[in-house]
Amino acid sequence: FVLIKDGADKFKTATTVGIVDDVNGLTDAASAILSRTLDAGTTVFISDTREDELCKTAGLALADKVGRSILCCPLEAEAKRFGLLFMDVLRTKSLLKGSHMHLFEAAAYVASEFYAAQQTKQGLLAARGRIAVLNSLAWEEETFAYGTSEAAIGLNEFIQKHAVLDCPVLVTGNTGTGKEMVARALHRRSSKSEGPFVPVNCSAIEPMNLEAELFGDTAQERPGRAESAASGTLFLDEIAILPLELQTKILRLLEEGLYFPLGATRPKTATFRLIASSIRDLPACTQAGEFRQDLYTRLNEASVNLVSLADRPDDIMPLATHFLKLFCRRCGKKIKGFTAEAQQALTSAPWPGNIRELKNAIERAVVVEVGEE
Repeated sequence: FVLIKDGADKFKTATTVGIVDDVNGLTDAASAILSRTLDAGTTVFISDTREDELCKTAGLALADKVGRSILCCPLEAEAKRFGLLFMDVLRTKSLLKGSHMHLFEAAAYVASEFYAAQQTKQGLLAARGRIAVLNSLAWEEETFAYGTSEAAIGLNEFIQKHAVLDCPVLVTGNTGTGKEMVARALHRRSSKSEGPFVPVNCSAIEPMNLEAELFGDTAQERPGRAESAASGTLFLDEIAILPLELQTKILRLLEEGLYFPLGATRPKTATFRLIASSIRDLPACTQAGEFRQDLYTRLNEASVNLVSLADRPDDIMPLATHFLKLFCRRCGKKIKGFTAEAQQALTSAPWPGNIRELKNAIERAVVVEVGEE
Protein backbone atom coordinates (compact mmCIF):
# COMPACT_ATOMS: atom_id res chain seq x y z
CA PHE A 1 0.00 0.00 0.00
CA VAL A 2 0.93 3.67 -0.43
CA LEU A 3 1.30 5.86 2.64
CA ILE A 4 1.32 9.66 2.41
CA LYS A 5 3.05 11.69 5.11
CA ASP A 6 0.48 13.36 7.35
CA GLY A 7 2.41 15.22 10.04
CA ALA A 8 5.85 14.61 11.57
CA ASP A 9 5.48 10.90 12.36
CA LYS A 10 2.05 10.14 10.99
CA PHE A 11 0.84 8.65 7.75
CA LYS A 12 -2.44 8.28 5.95
CA THR A 13 -3.23 5.45 3.59
CA ALA A 14 -3.55 6.65 0.00
CA THR A 15 -4.30 3.31 -1.63
CA THR A 16 -4.02 -0.44 -1.07
CA VAL A 17 -3.53 -3.37 -3.40
CA GLY A 18 -4.43 -6.88 -2.28
CA ILE A 19 -6.19 -8.17 0.80
CA VAL A 20 -5.44 -6.20 3.97
CA ASP A 21 -7.57 -6.93 7.01
CA ASP A 22 -6.30 -4.04 9.13
CA VAL A 23 -4.07 -1.48 7.44
CA ASN A 24 -3.94 0.76 10.51
CA GLY A 25 -2.96 -2.12 12.73
CA LEU A 26 -0.26 -3.15 10.30
CA THR A 27 1.18 0.37 10.02
CA ASP A 28 1.15 0.77 13.80
CA ALA A 29 3.06 -2.49 14.18
CA ALA A 30 5.53 -1.45 11.47
CA SER A 31 5.97 2.15 12.68
CA ALA A 32 9.67 1.61 13.49
CA ILE A 33 10.28 0.34 9.96
CA LEU A 34 8.33 3.23 8.43
CA SER A 35 10.22 5.84 10.45
CA ARG A 36 13.59 4.28 9.64
CA THR A 37 12.77 4.30 5.92
CA LEU A 38 11.65 7.90 5.95
CA ASP A 39 14.64 9.11 8.00
CA ALA A 40 17.28 7.20 6.05
CA GLY A 41 15.73 7.83 2.65
CA THR A 42 16.66 4.32 1.52
CA THR A 43 14.78 1.08 1.05
CA VAL A 44 14.31 -1.16 4.06
CA PHE A 45 14.27 -4.81 3.00
CA ILE A 46 13.53 -7.51 5.53
CA SER A 47 13.55 -10.92 3.93
CA ASP A 48 12.37 -12.70 7.08
CA THR A 49 10.88 -10.79 10.03
CA ARG A 50 11.67 -13.73 12.33
CA GLU A 51 15.41 -13.10 11.94
CA ASP A 52 15.49 -9.31 11.81
CA GLU A 53 16.95 -7.53 14.84
CA LEU A 54 14.75 -4.47 14.41
CA CYS A 55 11.64 -6.60 14.50
CA LYS A 56 12.90 -8.48 17.56
CA THR A 57 13.92 -5.42 19.60
CA ALA A 58 10.75 -3.55 18.74
CA GLY A 59 8.68 -6.56 19.73
CA LEU A 60 6.71 -6.27 16.54
CA ALA A 61 3.72 -8.47 15.87
CA LEU A 62 5.30 -8.98 12.46
CA ALA A 63 7.97 -11.26 13.97
CA ASP A 64 5.65 -14.19 14.34
CA LYS A 65 6.13 -17.86 13.69
CA VAL A 66 5.14 -17.56 10.05
CA GLY A 67 7.70 -16.40 7.51
CA ARG A 68 7.07 -12.82 6.45
CA SER A 69 8.91 -10.40 4.12
CA ILE A 70 8.72 -6.62 4.21
CA LEU A 71 9.78 -4.01 1.68
CA CYS A 72 9.47 -0.33 2.45
CA CYS A 73 10.69 2.35 0.05
CA PRO A 74 10.54 6.18 0.33
CA LEU A 75 8.59 8.19 -2.22
CA GLU A 76 10.29 11.43 -3.21
CA ALA A 77 9.37 14.37 -5.41
CA GLU A 78 11.34 17.59 -5.84
CA ALA A 79 13.86 16.48 -3.19
CA LYS A 80 11.10 15.99 -0.61
CA ARG A 81 10.00 12.66 0.88
CA PHE A 82 6.25 12.77 0.82
CA GLY A 83 5.38 9.15 1.54
CA LEU A 84 6.21 5.46 1.49
CA LEU A 85 5.53 2.41 -0.65
CA PHE A 86 5.06 -0.56 1.67
CA MET A 87 4.74 -4.25 0.86
CA ASP A 88 4.07 -6.98 3.38
CA VAL A 89 4.27 -10.48 1.95
CA LEU A 90 3.07 -13.45 3.95
CA ARG A 91 4.58 -16.61 2.54
CA THR A 92 4.72 -20.10 4.02
CA LYS A 93 7.15 -21.52 1.47
CA SER A 94 9.21 -18.72 -0.13
CA LEU A 95 10.37 -15.29 1.02
CA LEU A 96 11.34 -12.22 -1.03
CA LYS A 97 14.85 -11.89 -2.48
CA GLY A 98 17.10 -9.07 -3.64
CA SER A 99 15.70 -9.20 -7.18
CA HIS A 100 12.27 -8.40 -5.79
CA MET A 101 13.72 -5.33 -4.05
CA HIS A 102 15.01 -3.89 -7.35
CA LEU A 103 11.62 -4.29 -8.99
CA PHE A 104 9.96 -2.71 -5.94
CA GLU A 105 12.31 0.30 -6.06
CA ALA A 106 11.50 0.77 -9.73
CA ALA A 107 7.79 0.79 -8.87
CA ALA A 108 8.44 3.37 -6.14
CA TYR A 109 10.31 5.57 -8.64
CA VAL A 110 7.39 5.44 -11.09
CA ALA A 111 4.95 6.25 -8.28
CA SER A 112 7.09 9.24 -7.23
CA GLU A 113 7.27 10.55 -10.79
CA PHE A 114 3.52 10.19 -11.19
CA TYR A 115 2.90 12.03 -7.93
CA ALA A 116 5.27 14.85 -8.94
CA ALA A 117 3.55 15.14 -12.32
CA GLN A 118 0.14 15.33 -10.67
CA GLN A 119 1.35 18.02 -8.26
CA THR A 120 2.79 20.00 -11.16
CA LYS A 121 -0.46 19.64 -13.08
CA GLN A 122 -2.50 20.85 -10.13
CA GLY A 123 -0.13 23.76 -9.65
CA LEU A 124 -0.34 24.73 -13.31
CA LEU A 125 -4.14 24.53 -13.28
CA ALA A 126 -4.28 26.73 -10.19
CA ALA A 127 -1.81 29.19 -11.73
CA ARG A 128 -3.77 29.28 -14.98
CA GLY A 129 -6.91 30.07 -12.99
CA ARG A 130 -5.16 32.88 -11.12
CA ILE A 131 -3.74 34.31 -14.35
CA ALA A 132 -7.19 34.26 -15.97
CA VAL A 133 -8.63 36.16 -13.02
CA LEU A 134 -5.78 38.68 -13.08
CA ASN A 135 -6.12 39.18 -16.82
CA SER A 136 -9.85 39.70 -16.41
CA LEU A 137 -9.28 42.21 -13.62
CA ALA A 138 -6.60 44.00 -15.61
CA TRP A 139 -8.88 44.24 -18.63
CA GLU A 140 -11.60 45.71 -16.46
CA GLU A 141 -9.39 48.01 -14.43
CA GLU A 142 -7.32 49.53 -17.20
CA THR A 143 -10.25 51.54 -18.44
CA PHE A 144 -8.03 54.59 -18.89
CA ALA A 145 -6.48 52.85 -21.92
CA TYR A 146 -9.73 53.16 -23.90
CA GLY A 147 -9.88 56.54 -25.54
CA THR A 148 -8.34 58.73 -28.24
CA SER A 149 -8.54 62.13 -26.55
CA GLU A 150 -5.47 64.08 -25.47
CA ALA A 151 -6.42 63.35 -21.86
CA ALA A 152 -6.46 59.58 -22.44
CA ILE A 153 -3.18 59.63 -24.37
CA GLY A 154 -1.52 61.82 -21.76
CA LEU A 155 -2.68 59.55 -18.95
CA ASN A 156 -1.27 56.47 -20.65
CA GLU A 157 2.06 58.24 -21.14
CA PHE A 158 2.12 59.30 -17.48
CA ILE A 159 1.55 55.74 -16.30
CA GLN A 160 4.19 54.29 -18.61
CA LYS A 161 6.74 56.87 -17.40
CA HIS A 162 6.08 56.83 -13.66
CA ALA A 163 5.23 53.17 -13.06
CA VAL A 164 8.88 52.11 -13.12
CA LEU A 165 10.14 54.92 -10.83
CA ASP A 166 8.69 53.65 -7.52
CA CYS A 167 8.25 57.25 -6.36
CA PRO A 168 5.08 58.41 -4.53
CA VAL A 169 2.28 59.49 -6.86
CA LEU A 170 -0.71 61.77 -6.30
CA VAL A 171 -3.83 61.10 -8.40
CA THR A 172 -6.58 63.75 -8.33
CA GLY A 173 -9.94 64.06 -10.06
CA ASN A 174 -13.67 64.07 -9.55
CA THR A 175 -15.57 61.06 -8.26
CA GLY A 176 -15.78 58.16 -10.68
CA THR A 177 -12.88 59.24 -12.91
CA GLY A 178 -10.86 56.09 -12.16
CA LYS A 179 -8.28 57.11 -9.56
CA GLU A 180 -7.95 53.62 -8.09
CA MET A 181 -7.75 52.11 -11.59
CA VAL A 182 -4.75 54.32 -12.31
CA ALA A 183 -3.16 53.37 -8.97
CA ARG A 184 -3.56 49.68 -9.76
CA ALA A 185 -2.08 50.17 -13.22
CA LEU A 186 0.95 51.94 -11.72
CA HIS A 187 1.35 49.04 -9.28
CA ARG A 188 1.11 46.34 -11.97
CA ARG A 189 3.83 47.95 -14.05
CA SER A 190 6.18 48.71 -11.14
CA SER A 191 8.97 46.73 -9.51
CA LYS A 192 6.49 46.12 -6.65
CA SER A 193 4.06 44.22 -8.86
CA GLU A 194 4.83 40.88 -7.18
CA GLY A 195 3.78 42.35 -3.84
CA PRO A 196 0.23 43.16 -2.68
CA PHE A 197 -1.86 46.17 -3.66
CA VAL A 198 -3.48 47.44 -0.45
CA PRO A 199 -6.18 50.12 -0.90
CA VAL A 200 -7.31 52.20 2.08
CA ASN A 201 -10.40 54.41 1.84
CA CYS A 202 -9.45 57.05 4.41
CA SER A 203 -12.92 58.62 4.34
CA ALA A 204 -14.52 55.34 5.41
CA ILE A 205 -12.49 55.01 8.64
CA GLU A 206 -13.14 56.91 11.86
CA PRO A 207 -10.43 59.60 12.32
CA MET A 208 -9.51 58.24 15.79
CA ASN A 209 -8.88 54.80 14.27
CA LEU A 210 -6.93 55.89 11.21
CA GLU A 211 -3.44 55.72 12.71
CA ALA A 212 -3.93 52.21 14.11
CA GLU A 213 -5.52 51.12 10.84
CA LEU A 214 -2.58 52.41 8.82
CA PHE A 215 0.40 51.68 11.05
CA GLY A 216 -0.86 49.02 13.49
CA ASP A 217 -1.22 48.87 17.27
CA THR A 218 1.33 46.98 19.37
CA ALA A 219 -0.93 46.87 22.46
CA GLN A 220 -3.59 44.98 20.51
CA GLU A 221 -1.02 43.02 18.47
CA ARG A 222 -2.74 44.40 15.42
CA PRO A 223 -0.77 44.79 12.17
CA GLY A 224 -1.54 47.85 10.07
CA ARG A 225 -2.18 48.26 6.36
CA ALA A 226 1.40 49.50 5.97
CA GLU A 227 2.68 46.11 7.12
CA SER A 228 0.19 44.31 4.88
CA ALA A 229 1.52 46.29 1.90
CA ALA A 230 5.14 45.23 2.50
CA SER A 231 7.05 44.98 -0.81
CA GLY A 232 3.91 46.15 -2.61
CA THR A 233 1.82 49.31 -2.95
CA LEU A 234 -0.17 51.19 -0.31
CA PHE A 235 -2.96 53.25 -1.89
CA LEU A 236 -4.41 56.00 0.32
CA ASP A 237 -7.73 57.05 -1.22
CA GLU A 238 -8.92 60.52 -0.11
CA ILE A 239 -5.69 61.44 1.67
CA ALA A 240 -7.02 64.96 2.36
CA ILE A 241 -9.21 63.45 5.09
CA LEU A 242 -6.20 62.57 7.26
CA PRO A 243 -5.72 64.63 10.45
CA LEU A 244 -2.71 66.98 10.42
CA GLU A 245 -0.88 64.87 13.03
CA LEU A 246 -1.19 61.79 10.86
CA GLN A 247 -0.13 63.81 7.79
CA THR A 248 3.11 64.56 9.65
CA LYS A 249 3.74 60.84 10.09
CA ILE A 250 3.01 60.19 6.42
CA LEU A 251 5.57 62.88 5.55
CA ARG A 252 8.17 61.19 7.80
CA LEU A 253 7.40 57.92 6.06
CA LEU A 254 8.10 59.51 2.67
CA GLU A 255 11.22 61.35 3.83
CA GLU A 256 12.87 58.65 5.97
CA GLY A 257 11.16 55.43 4.89
CA LEU A 258 10.12 54.71 8.49
CA TYR A 259 6.89 54.53 10.47
CA PHE A 260 5.95 53.81 14.10
CA PRO A 261 3.04 51.53 15.03
CA LEU A 262 0.98 52.82 17.95
CA GLY A 263 2.81 52.11 21.20
CA ALA A 264 6.02 51.05 19.48
CA THR A 265 9.42 52.34 20.60
CA ARG A 266 11.23 51.21 17.46
CA PRO A 267 10.31 52.18 13.91
CA LYS A 268 9.54 49.82 11.07
CA THR A 269 10.98 50.18 7.60
CA ALA A 270 8.54 51.00 4.84
CA THR A 271 9.19 48.69 1.88
CA PHE A 272 6.06 49.67 -0.01
CA ARG A 273 5.31 52.34 -2.59
CA LEU A 274 2.81 55.03 -1.64
CA ILE A 275 0.13 56.23 -4.05
CA ALA A 276 -2.43 58.76 -2.82
CA SER A 277 -5.60 60.21 -4.30
CA SER A 278 -7.95 63.07 -3.53
CA ILE A 279 -11.20 64.48 -4.87
CA ARG A 280 -10.58 67.72 -2.98
CA ASP A 281 -8.58 70.74 -4.18
CA LEU A 282 -5.37 70.15 -2.22
CA PRO A 283 -3.81 73.60 -2.93
CA ALA A 284 -6.97 75.16 -1.47
CA CYS A 285 -6.74 72.78 1.49
CA THR A 286 -3.13 73.85 2.15
CA GLN A 287 -4.11 77.54 2.07
CA ALA A 288 -6.91 76.81 4.55
CA GLY A 289 -4.45 75.02 6.85
CA GLU A 290 -6.22 71.68 6.41
CA PHE A 291 -3.38 69.95 4.57
CA ARG A 292 0.35 70.23 5.12
CA GLN A 293 2.10 72.24 2.42
CA ASP A 294 5.30 70.17 2.67
CA LEU A 295 3.36 66.91 2.29
CA TYR A 296 1.51 68.27 -0.73
CA THR A 297 4.82 69.41 -2.25
CA ARG A 298 6.31 65.96 -1.70
CA LEU A 299 3.33 64.18 -3.25
CA ASN A 300 2.97 66.66 -6.11
CA GLU A 301 6.40 65.78 -7.50
CA ALA A 302 4.60 63.10 -9.52
CA SER A 303 0.92 63.88 -9.93
CA VAL A 304 -1.83 63.50 -12.49
CA ASN A 305 -5.30 65.00 -12.64
CA LEU A 306 -8.01 62.83 -14.21
CA VAL A 307 -10.26 64.75 -16.59
CA SER A 308 -14.03 64.43 -16.17
CA LEU A 309 -15.85 62.41 -18.82
CA ALA A 310 -17.86 65.48 -19.93
CA ASP A 311 -14.54 67.11 -20.93
CA ARG A 312 -13.44 64.13 -23.05
CA PRO A 313 -16.58 63.31 -25.09
CA ASP A 314 -14.58 61.53 -27.81
CA ASP A 315 -13.79 58.78 -25.29
CA ILE A 316 -17.38 58.00 -24.36
CA MET A 317 -18.08 55.48 -27.13
CA PRO A 318 -14.71 53.65 -26.87
CA LEU A 319 -15.34 53.31 -23.14
CA ALA A 320 -18.93 52.23 -23.68
CA THR A 321 -17.82 49.60 -26.19
CA HIS A 322 -15.20 48.32 -23.76
CA PHE A 323 -17.80 47.97 -21.00
CA LEU A 324 -20.24 46.33 -23.43
CA LYS A 325 -17.70 43.58 -24.20
CA LEU A 326 -16.85 43.20 -20.51
CA PHE A 327 -20.44 42.69 -19.34
CA CYS A 328 -21.43 40.56 -22.32
CA ARG A 329 -18.65 38.20 -21.38
CA ARG A 330 -19.78 38.15 -17.75
CA CYS A 331 -23.46 37.65 -18.58
CA GLY A 332 -22.90 35.23 -21.46
CA LYS A 333 -24.67 37.49 -23.97
CA LYS A 334 -23.88 38.33 -27.58
CA ILE A 335 -24.71 41.99 -28.18
CA LYS A 336 -23.07 43.44 -31.28
CA GLY A 337 -23.15 47.14 -30.45
CA PHE A 338 -25.30 50.23 -29.90
CA THR A 339 -28.20 51.61 -31.91
CA ALA A 340 -27.90 55.15 -33.31
CA GLU A 341 -30.34 56.37 -30.66
CA ALA A 342 -28.30 54.73 -27.90
CA GLN A 343 -25.08 56.33 -29.18
CA GLN A 344 -26.76 59.74 -29.26
CA ALA A 345 -28.02 59.28 -25.70
CA LEU A 346 -24.59 58.19 -24.47
CA THR A 347 -22.60 61.01 -26.07
CA SER A 348 -25.05 63.76 -25.05
CA ALA A 349 -25.42 62.71 -21.39
CA PRO A 350 -23.57 64.88 -18.80
CA TRP A 351 -22.20 61.91 -16.80
CA PRO A 352 -21.68 63.64 -13.44
CA GLY A 353 -20.55 60.27 -12.04
CA ASN A 354 -17.97 59.99 -14.85
CA ILE A 355 -16.57 56.59 -15.89
CA ARG A 356 -18.16 54.78 -12.93
CA GLU A 357 -21.62 56.06 -13.88
CA LEU A 358 -21.09 55.08 -17.53
CA LYS A 359 -19.92 51.63 -16.50
CA ASN A 360 -22.99 51.10 -14.30
CA ALA A 361 -25.31 52.28 -17.08
CA ILE A 362 -23.83 49.83 -19.60
CA GLU A 363 -24.02 47.00 -17.07
CA ARG A 364 -27.74 47.62 -16.50
CA ALA A 365 -28.35 47.84 -20.25
CA VAL A 366 -26.61 44.51 -20.91
CA VAL A 367 -28.58 42.80 -18.16
CA VAL A 368 -32.01 43.84 -19.52
CA GLU A 369 -31.24 43.73 -23.27
CA VAL A 370 -32.71 40.79 -25.20
CA GLY A 371 -31.78 41.88 -28.75
CA GLU A 372 -28.52 42.17 -30.67
CA GLU A 373 -28.03 45.94 -30.11
